[in-house]
Amino acid sequence: MTTRRSATDAAAEWLTRAATGLAPNLRSLRWAVRELRRVHERLPIEGAATRIPLAAGMGPRGWWGIRVAFVATQPTCLERALLLQAWMGGYTEPPDVVIGVRNGTDGVEAHAWIEDRDPWFDPSYTELTRLSR
Repeated sequence: MTTRRSATDAAAEWLTRAATGLAPNLRSLRWAVRELRRVHERLPIEGAATRIPLAAGMGPRGWWGIRVAFVATQPTCLERALLLQAWMGGYTEPPDVVIGVRNGTDGVEAHAWIEDRDPWFDPSYTELTRLSR
């Protein structure tokens, strides 16, 4: 004989699973917003030497928290790439930040992205330099 779970049991199980996945995203969201504010202030002063400390212990499960931070803070492509470099470097080998240029309608345009793993990569840019960790 099989027993049916009640709606309350099913809801409790769903909430437990949701909360388990929520914690890494909240942690990464908090870290990302804090670091994006810092890098926004430091970039004009430090330039290409600006680095964000590696996000030790975060892991890839916090990706949605990082995405929410991008929506909330609207970082530049360089700020976003530096944050992704630090976040990924916390759980794997940190990728290079690549800075490239292209001819645009209003002159030369620049863009920054993460090597080989960035959803914002645009192949129309020619690599100019790399920022390694």
